[in-house]
Order: sequence, then C-alpha cells, then structure tokens
Amino acid sequence: MKKNETDAKPYQKNKEIKFILSHRYMVLCKLVLNLSFALVMDQLRAIFPDQTNRI
Repeated sequence: MKKNETDAKPYQKNKEIKFILSHRYMVLCKLVLNLSFALVMDQLRAIFPDQTNRI
C-alpha cells in the first residue's frame, strides 16, 4: 500500500505541472491571437480609413 501511495504522488505532481504548462500555453496563444488581431485591424484601418466607424 505504501509503495503505491509514493508512486501516485509524483504522478499527481507531474499531472499538475502539465496542467499549469498547458494553461500558460493557452494564455500565450490568446495573447498572440489578440496581438495579431490588433495588427490586422490596424492594417484594415490603414487600407480603409473611411470605414473605421464600422469596425
């Protein structure tokens, strides 16, 4: 029983670390998407300066 408990703890910790890393990766992806979206919107505003009110 004790051996199983000690084996389970590192696995649980590894699982938590993976979750934290995946969460950080998701946040990073969202930031990159927001930045690229903002850049695209700036490009659209530069191309169509008269249609800024619609966007």
